[in-house]
Amino acid sequence: LVAVIRNSGGDVVGDVKAWVAKSFPTGNMSQKEKDNLAEIFGVVGTELRTASKMARIGVALKIMLTLILGYADVVTDFLVAKSYYDA
Repeated sequence: LVAVIRNSGGDVVGDVKAWVAKSFPTGNMSQKEKDNLAEIFGVVGTELRTASKMARIGVALKIMLTLILGYADVVTDFLVAKSYYDA
């Protein structure tokens, strides 16, 4: 289900309904139960897709901030060493 939500082209509810239809055989539950399950998973899937996108953006920002701070630390170390040797 998570892979279906992540790889959805934009119609999360439709993709989740197709997944429910494929994953749950008709002998195990009625069509009404499958429709209800697909509706619930569709709503949850929409929320999960949004959270997943925000998590990826957060990870990218965290990595970028770590790189910037690391390079800034190296530059300040160089400047301190230069001022020490110039004095």
